[in-house]
Amino acid sequence: MPLNGAGLRAPRTTMGIRNLTQRLARIDHRWWFLAGFVLMCSAYEYGRVLHLRPQPHHIMRQCDCLGPTYNYFYGDPNILHPWMCNLHADHDTSGESAGEFPGIYWIMGMLWRVIGQSEFAYRLFGLLLHALGSWALYRTSTRILGSGFWGAWLSLLFFTSPVVAYFAVSFLPDVPAFDLAILGWWCFVTYHDRKRKRWLIGMFLLMALGTLLKVTAGMSVLALLGVLVVESVVPDRLLPKWRAFPQRGWAWLGFLLLFAMVFSWYMYAAWYNGLHGAGYTPNSFWPLWETTPEVYAFAVWFGLNILVYELFAAPMWILLFAGMAVFFVAIRRFPLQVVLVNIALLCGVILFTIGWFKALENHDYYFINPQIMAVVMILTALWYVGRRHPQVLRSPWAKGVAMALLTYSTVYTMFDMRLRTRGGTPLSDEQRPPLLNEAQIDHWRETQFWSFRGLMTITPYARSLGITPDDRVITVRDRSWQNALYVIGQRGWNDGNLGLEDTASFEHCLRNGARYLFVNESDWLQRPYMQRYLQHPIGEYEGVHIFDLRPLSPLPTP
Repeated sequence: MPLNGAGLRAPRTTMGIRNLTQRLARIDHRWWFLAGFVLMCSAYEYGRVLHLRPQPHHIMRQCDCLGPTYNYFYGDPNILHPWMCNLHADHDTSGESAGEFPGIYWIMGMLWRVIGQSEFAYRLFGLLLHALGSWALYRTSTRILGSGFWGAWLSLLFFTSPVVAYFAVSFLPDVPAFDLAILGWWCFVTYHDRKRKRWLIGMFLLMALGTLLKVTAGMSVLALLGVLVVESVVPDRLLPKWRAFPQRGWAWLGFLLLFAMVFSWYMYAAWYNGLHGAGYTPNSFWPLWETTPEVYAFAVWFGLNILVYELFAAPMWILLFAGMAVFFVAIRRFPLQVVLVNIALLCGVILFTIGWFKALENHDYYFINPQIMAVVMILTALWYVGRRHPQVLRSPWAKGVAMALLTYSTVYTMFDMRLRTRGGTPLSDEQRPPLLNEAQIDHWRETQFWSFRGLMTITPYARSLGITPDDRVITVRDRSWQNALYVIGQRGWNDGNLGLEDTASFEHCLRNGARYLFVNESDWLQRPYMQRYLQHPIGEYEGVHIFDLRPLSPLPTP
């Protein structure tokens, strides 16, 4: 038995622990990162979530993404001809309408043409892309900090954001855009390591794709453009020796092409929507100065009591503010370019919040891409501490606190995910989870499918009645773009854009080819003007009544 320093034999238990610790320390941090990512996916119950239909939280935005995907799958495969399930274009005869760049919708639509319609495949695609983005953040952070532990920790820490964990597998382009921006940053750092232009080209391409998917992903682009402007205008003698863009000509060309790609799509989308007389998502502002006092008060309350806790757990906010304090206290010790990037991103978040102020009201996904400010700020602070006080980051105590924060945030998001993805089932007082505040729990208690529950599984029943995907239908109540239309797999109209509050609106749909009517709220069955359209019931499924409109001839136009 080996002897300890005092000449005594060390206990076998102590030696076993020491040997185990040494073996664990020899494991590459890449494996720790991958193991942590998989464990977090397990904690968030992705094995269950991947198989779910669109969930109640922001079901409208989810269906706004799934709708064009379905139409690429079932209809026109031309990426430049996006369609909605809601036939609100061309005088309510087509669904041709464009919003953000439909790259992911088209890719998934083409995949569905091969494997069949699969929301599972769509969710899995999002998860795999986020895994790649998290890996890029791990590699970038490791390179900057010179530590595999802190690189893995920082990357996994941002996977504990509840809004990221939910929307990474929920069809929206926000997390994919964020991941593409992170991949662009990884290319930027690698470009400085390897001095090859292909990495600079990769940065511009990835950030362009991210900005096309979600304009807010362009925060990184604008911050880096500001750095390039300063490096191009300020005399070299006033700048640090290090250059963010040592090849300025190529950098300027890259930025010009990036902006050309983004502006080209949005100019085309505006032309396309004008051609067909239809809009889609609002590509404009929700500014603070246009909000009413009532909206302002509720947005502030919601932002402070619910939204901030859906972005990060409370300890994560403490870490972010600590990082900001380190940055501003030591601001003169950072390279000018690093200061510019951090200030630009911070100002970007402030301006974004003012310009889209109404997004504070339950639009948590709007604040996914602004999280790049938190990533850069915390990474900057860790880099400074590592350079000036390396013993701090090497300390077992610091690593222990970091792991405690990561564990707490993961458990916090685990409970949040369970509430968001419970499928609209009621929440009893006994099921109230720990860690979340009362406002959050009450919010998720109210977030249910409500009258949509029957529609989520009605498609096989509708097909058994002879209703085909080509049949145009009317759905009420559905005050959205295309929620009910997408989940039942039909094109048609709803009361979201037509109102359907009188006979004239129904006759308008009949003249445009409406063949069936789906009613999922019974009060519509009592409306006098509806009785003409309820003459031919053909089925009922979990509270959803289906009526045949084919025997009806449209009334003469007055």
